[in-house]
Amino acid sequence: MNTQIKVFNIIACLSAFFIPFGSGIELVFSSSKLFIIFAGLLILNWLIVEKNKFVAYNNYFNLFLIFVAMHTLITYTVYVPEEFELFSTTYSRTSDAPHGIMVLRFLFFVLYGYALSAHIKNPVQISQIAKSFGLGLIFAIYFGDAGVMSGVSWVRQIGGFSDPNHFGLTAVAAILLSGYSLNIDSTLYSKVINLMILASGIFGTVTSGSRGAILALVVAILFLICRVSNIRMVSKIIFLSVLFAIITNFMLPDSYKEMLAARVSYERVSEDKGSERLDIWEEYLSNLWDYSLLGTGLHRSPEVIKGSSSFQGVFTHNDYLASFAEFGVFGFLLFVLGLIKMGMGFFNKEKDTQIKVADALILSLYVSWIMCCFFVNTFNLRTTWLILGIVSAYKQIRKKNHCMVSKSTKIQGGGVGYSYK
Repeated sequence: MNTQIKVFNIIACLSAFFIPFGSGIELVFSSSKLFIIFAGLLILNWLIVEKNKFVAYNNYFNLFLIFVAMHTLITYTVYVPEEFELFSTTYSRTSDAPHGIMVLRFLFFVLYGYALSAHIKNPVQISQIAKSFGLGLIFAIYFGDAGVMSGVSWVRQIGGFSDPNHFGLTAVAAILLSGYSLNIDSTLYSKVINLMILASGIFGTVTSGSRGAILALVVAILFLICRVSNIRMVSKIIFLSVLFAIITNFMLPDSYKEMLAARVSYERVSEDKGSERLDIWEEYLSNLWDYSLLGTGLHRSPEVIKGSSSFQGVFTHNDYLASFAEFGVFGFLLFVLGLIKMGMGFFNKEKDTQIKVADALILSLYVSWIMCCFFVNTFNLRTTWLILGIVSAYKQIRKKNHCMVSKSTKIQGGGVGYSYK
């Protein structure tokens, strides 16, 4: 491995480490900006050095992103140029930022996803990035914030984020990626780090109080069990899930237990309709067809319900609904087709247990994000493009048959290794 590759491996890992850092973590300076620095360096490497820049994502997803870019350019240069603001000091949440900032943020994250997927050439790099991301989450949990939600006395962990639902999705991603790293690297230090990340990720998911994230984690674990037919491995997954659930319940402060019990109770869910999500979706669907052809434009979905007396300025809390509202029926179809195509390549038959488990874990990571998209707007979330970058890169590795388990080959430092052809 030459020096340049080693340097950008470190940069990729540092970018992943700082993904969970947001407005909730302020050190000597705004530490959330460190992600921009390392992600920017990775993007420059992608632009200058990488030859195959767009091979990771499938054609439908590439077309969707091209469509979004063109649609956004026309929207903010022809229809509403006055809304493309870049400077404001009046917003406290990312979703309330000026349209110009949100557009540039989205573009930067898309480029980061491309750069990350192009940089990853083997499973060991994914393991390294997974551990870095997980360690960043641990740092965010213990140095970030626990916010008190307005109107109630519940305490919900938000880590480095301004939204506990975004924090919950990040914690779920860290759990599944640490499981992947645990599967391919059996060195002692790696086991210790990944088990720490697993425990912290479960703690973060539960204390976020995000019902969507908790549901996504449960579905991902069930999906993982169904995909892994090896009895011994299934037993390990069930044992670890039960063990960490017991430990989390034992160590969880009473305030979090009360919050969680209240939020997942049937009476509570029926009463608040998923924090009014059902009412919001109904409001959007009743007005959506007026924008079905052209859409409203990136980060402009609240235009659909601008006449609402209850939900003015409220976003969809659903990526599928947002893609329809913002980009019209054509953008929505490209988005859905891209997602379907991205998940299809994982259904190849594989006899080797280790590769089968790795496939299942990466697919479960993807499934967990798909689930969260029903309850949260994730397009402008860093974690989304880390997930899509890793999933797409892993598919390319498997497609090119780069990953072949060899029991006689060891990862540097020990453990089960991979040879690359």
